[in-house]
Amino acid sequence: MSTNATTQRHETEVNVPHLANTGTEEAAVEDGHSKHASFSDDQSERNGSVDVKAKSQQRGVSSIEALHRVFGGNRLVMWSLYFAIFAVIVASTIDTSTTYSYQPIVASIYQDHATLLGVIGTATAILTAVSQPFIAKICDVFSRQAAFTFVIACNVLGYIIIAGTNTVAGYAVGSVIAAVGTGGVSLVSSILLADLSPLEWRGFALGMAAAPYIAFTFLGAKISTSIIASNQWRWGYGMFAIIHPVCVLPVVAILIWAQRRARRSDDLKYATAATAERQSLVDVVRIFFVDIDGLGLVLLAFAWCLILLPFSLEAGAEKGWKNPSMIAMLVCGIIILFLFAAWEYFGASMPLVNRRIAANKVFLLGASLDFLYYLSGYLRDYYYPSYTYIATNWTLQGWTYWNQITTVGLCFFGLVVGILMRVTHRYKYIQLGGIVIRTICVGLTIWATGSNATTAALVSIQIFNALGCSCSVMGTQIATQGSVPHQDLAQMIAQLSLWTRLGGAIGTSVAANVWTNNMPVNMAKEGVPEELIPTLYGSITSIKDTYSFDDPIRQAAIRAYDSTVRPMFIAATVFTALTFFCALFMPDFYLGKSHNKIEGTDVRGNKVEDVASDPTADPMDVTLGAPSKPSAWKKFVG
Repeated sequence: MSTNATTQRHETEVNVPHLANTGTEEAAVEDGHSKHASFSDDQSERNGSVDVKAKSQQRGVSSIEALHRVFGGNRLVMWSLYFAIFAVIVASTIDTSTTYSYQPIVASIYQDHATLLGVIGTATAILTAVSQPFIAKICDVFSRQAAFTFVIACNVLGYIIIAGTNTVAGYAVGSVIAAVGTGGVSLVSSILLADLSPLEWRGFALGMAAAPYIAFTFLGAKISTSIIASNQWRWGYGMFAIIHPVCVLPVVAILIWAQRRARRSDDLKYATAATAERQSLVDVVRIFFVDIDGLGLVLLAFAWCLILLPFSLEAGAEKGWKNPSMIAMLVCGIIILFLFAAWEYFGASMPLVNRRIAANKVFLLGASLDFLYYLSGYLRDYYYPSYTYIATNWTLQGWTYWNQITTVGLCFFGLVVGILMRVTHRYKYIQLGGIVIRTICVGLTIWATGSNATTAALVSIQIFNALGCSCSVMGTQIATQGSVPHQDLAQMIAQLSLWTRLGGAIGTSVAANVWTNNMPVNMAKEGVPEELIPTLYGSITSIKDTYSFDDPIRQAAIRAYDSTVRPMFIAATVFTALTFFCALFMPDFYLGKSHNKIEGTDVRGNKVEDVASDPTADPMDVTLGAPSKPSAWKKFVG
């Protein structure tokens, strides 16, 4: 598995519904339950329900529901939208399946493989995480198409910087900006898919969205191999500054068309009823900044960057941890983290985790599960491609194919898991089984080192690991998305992504610290000549290109790699096992025709009755103040 496989498979904030356009934030903080409960009335009361939703829904949510009412019966338009989204996903597939293969190579070209990978990985993980609530709020306050435009602009800008720079700093900055755009494309695509699908088809829709990886990942391997071999990696990045805008344009055009047509036909009249007089641009920006808790996001980003980056920089700093700058960064980061906590509790009008979400057990369990998932995934995977590059005698193309096994496996098994959820209308026990499989596979990674690192072992472990990951990821996505009303959907996905990506940032920084501190020592211990250590440590390509597989120096480097990755694999196994207990207490609600389990409405915003088909289901079980029922633990054991 490669770094891109880890990033690709973890793509899944809930805010209090409020009157964003009027600046009044008192809507539904304490009365959220009663508002959502009103949607259990008869179909004849739909107009009254719509009026209630108008007071809590924002423009972006109302617009996407109006899309179904305006074009729901027009198959040509709807299928054009589906194909346009599919084109965006295909472009993103080729992007991620090629560009991440360039990263270790480019880092080696700059003679800074270990440190550069660690710094870029930590910075991109943190900044991509804190950008998710911001992007989701664009989806809600403005529209899905506005969010798509923003993230594609980030993607294009980042790749232009990478393609044009000749410095390590320029490459790092471009990588971070591009990663924000790539993560944003994944987020907005996930939100759109959730907008367009009922719960019973949600898993299959998410699986279908990932299906292009099955074919295009191998095409990406051929592309990246050819580009690396011809030393054209700049064009490998730069071509996506052209491809992405072209692919996103049809999606944006259809969504704008639907929004304008809905306004002309008064299908958006109820959504704009909550809008007071028009406000100035300054007022809109101020309200938006408050809505996304801008100060909180800035504090959170600074805090985690200052706390985690020293783990990647320490090995290259003079005197290591005794360097005053390392200590200063850690101390300042911890202080800012406390300031963030104080701001969220005492100062923020719209905190990142509001009281309703803080009481949503599905979110808390899902965030904990995916936090550990990310932490264990990055501990195991971040330097795993570098390890297999040296420890095997594979060709460059063979190594690139191996890098994509988890991605392809996740996509294939994601379809299978989506079908299982559609047939069974359940998700919990599928997720539990997947976590068991994944824990076994991560544990076997410890064994598959040294002489046990055969092609059969490395490939089979990745395949079954992909199966387990599919069950785990899909289960968390379905559970969390179904536990909130449509208004909160984008924020729930973003909030989950924020906290779990921080887990990935921690895993990345810890892995980078273990690697940078232990690898040179282990190389010297295993017999690598002292004068060669800086070169072989700084560039994985110099080891493989210079020394044959049976060369004593190559074998000494392999033993050093074995000793370095083993503690990371052990820690990853422990954290993976802990995710089982998070999934154990998840609810197992019925997956029916409703968009979520709170409002009982379909993707158009119309009321549906599918809970009656499941006599044990309680649609309000996942909300604060819900009627009591047997706990997940009692249901599990008895």
